[in-house]
Amino acid sequence: MEQDLALNILKTGVNVFLSGSAGTGKSYTLNKYIAHLKKNRVRYAITASTGIAASHLKGTTLHSWSGMGVREELTQSDLEKIKKKKIGLSDTAVLFIDEISMLHSKQLNMLNQILKYCRDSDEPFGGIQLVVCGDFFQLPPVEKGNSSGAKKFCFMADSWIEADFTICYLTKQYRQNGDALTTILNQIRDNTVTEESLQLLLNTKDNLLEGGDITKLYTHNEDVDRINMNHLSKIQNKAYAHKVEFSGPLAICEMIMRQSRIPEIFDYKVGALVMFTKNNEEKGYCNGSTGIITGIYKDDEHGEIPVVKMTTGGQIMVEPESWAILDESGEEIASVIQIPLRLAWSITVHKSQGMTLDRAEIDLTGTFESGQGYVALSRLRSLEGMRVLGLNEMATAIVPIVRKADVRFRELSSINEAKFITYNGFLKDHKAFLAKCKSNGWLITQGDYKKFKYSSRKSGSTTIKKRDIKSSLNSTDDPIDSLLKQKNISHTTLIKNIQICCQKDPSIDLSRIKPSKKTLDIVAATIKSYSERGNSQPLYKNNAMFIMQNVRMNGGQDLKEIDVWKSFLFINEKGEVKQ
Repeated sequence: MEQDLALNILKTGVNVFLSGSAGTGKSYTLNKYIAHLKKNRVRYAITASTGIAASHLKGTTLHSWSGMGVREELTQSDLEKIKKKKIGLSDTAVLFIDEISMLHSKQLNMLNQILKYCRDSDEPFGGIQLVVCGDFFQLPPVEKGNSSGAKKFCFMADSWIEADFTICYLTKQYRQNGDALTTILNQIRDNTVTEESLQLLLNTKDNLLEGGDITKLYTHNEDVDRINMNHLSKIQNKAYAHKVEFSGPLAICEMIMRQSRIPEIFDYKVGALVMFTKNNEEKGYCNGSTGIITGIYKDDEHGEIPVVKMTTGGQIMVEPESWAILDESGEEIASVIQIPLRLAWSITVHKSQGMTLDRAEIDLTGTFESGQGYVALSRLRSLEGMRVLGLNEMATAIVPIVRKADVRFRELSSINEAKFITYNGFLKDHKAFLAKCKSNGWLITQGDYKKFKYSSRKSGSTTIKKRDIKSSLNSTDDPIDSLLKQKNISHTTLIKNIQICCQKDPSIDLSRIKPSKKTLDIVAATIKSYSERGNSQPLYKNNAMFIMQNVRMNGGQDLKEIDVWKSFLFINEKGEVKQ
């Protein structure tokens, strides 16, 4: 099936299983549908079976969004607490679950149970449009001792049958440019791998992958840790270490450590490549985000903590985070506190799922799980971009039931393609689904846009007029605070608009709201250091959390956010205080 047809089917509001081999554009298709929902102000939630997968679509884990957490089953008390706490479950129109192969069938059944209860509906998944995406040839659900066997796959769950998914199996390749790699990947899927193909993979060990450090993929954490520590030792900077802290029974804390891969001691240096190990949307990072440690900040509460420049832009002071276990009443039983980072020169195959790499070194001699080899090899665009150090017999193994299910998924997708390829009613169906969302209160209204990342407001529009500013400056109240309350806008928008108005009318007197010399000096130093690092955008255009962190690093721990924002009216982009 082509992407455009799958997108048309998605827009009708039916439950969809979007699949296809690696590189067929599953995430691209999802993002096109998400853009459609944004445009029409439809409430949606983006989740994934793991944190690393969620980061690729800027979402969260399904376990966190739904409230199921790490539970094995749900009691009536659990459902009542989730319904009370997770208010957004009742008015979300579309739920996305990415990397569905790693979701256990028990978790899909629990999700069905939660949504039915929280939405007061007997419809499958409470009437939400469920869009699951992934490829079952990739990594399977994790469980101890393979206790449930084939039943662990979510396509074996009762709730999967109840959802009545429309299967959209994408077939056109967009990632792999070389026919040889595409052929080998298809042979793994069809269980027809030839000796010639295996030799082609092994021959890549002599490939010269130029361009500096390359990503190294290994199947075992021990290998990854060894490589990362070797890279760290080569950095000629001061070494730092942050030791883990326990709260509660030691046995439970050790269990948390094992489950979350938390290091007892996190060793690091300025210049180290790192990956975040926890989600924190407020601070601007999620599990799988990467960056480079650019400095050390001395915090009164936490001591020395690393400052990370994100790969995606921006800088974050990384404070310790807590991983906790709660009892049935929501009280904390035990917790582990550590810096949420790990070294990232090498990563496990598990962590690489969902990535697209141009170059990588891969060692599959220790493959121990179905799908590991396929995931590692399918990260690359061609054989020329990889260096395979070795293979074992498990490297091309796939669970038989996955192959059987995949054949059926392709058959059902072909039936749907034949059914819809000449269908002329899509536009009517799309409008009907949007009308349903409106009638059920699943659209974002003008009044609650702040609750969502996407809003109906036009970015960059001027909402402050000159008369508003002059009137507020003459009032007895705090002018800035008054404007924020009147216009219900952010500090960023307010400062931008005041600057625009002052440029048009230099006679506007802002002296009444001028911060102290100490505040101006600290903020000026922050802007100067920011611009000297080669950043072309004014600092105020970044988020408030980032700005306040930089101000704190320049000695402004006691400054209020509102004073920092006022300072931008009196400092230019070079960090010079205007006279």
